[in-house]
Amino acid sequence: QNMMLVSGMLPLILLDRDGVINQDVGPPGVIDKSQFVLTPDAGNAIGRLKRHGYSVVLITNQSCVGKGLIDEYQLDDIHHHMATLLKEEDDDASIDKIYACMTTKEENDPNMKPNPGMILQACRDFNVSPEDCLFVGDTFLIYKLLRRLACH
Repeated sequence: QNMMLVSGMLPLILLDRDGVINQDVGPPGVIDKSQFVLTPDAGNAIGRLKRHGYSVVLITNQSCVGKGLIDEYQLDDIHHHMATLLKEEDDDASIDKIYACMTTKEENDPNMKPNPGMILQACRDFNVSPEDCLFVGDTFLIYKLLRRLACH
């Protein structure tokens, strides 16, 4: 078993979306639910975290909305599809809250990763400090983000 799951020390799990929950399709990202394919065992992993009592949230940049490629309703449709796929893999797999930054890089939004805005908001919402979170991401951008915080 994973040591984090056994110790029970981290109450909030923060997951990046593209490349972690679903296969990364490259720019401009998933703009239709037909492109959304879970990474192997994503649902099982999230279900296991939920059974161990963790809160699981999604932290994702979705500049495709800011660029006008899709709107917020289409993004919601993609996320509902994600929830369905996760449940099909494991009945306990669920995301407690989704934080999505929908602006473009040019807007210098404090919520767009690698800025820490979404993580800090999640910490406030779940009443935990960044030190009590585990962030799972797949890129160097995530490393830069975590250097700005005290996340594991």
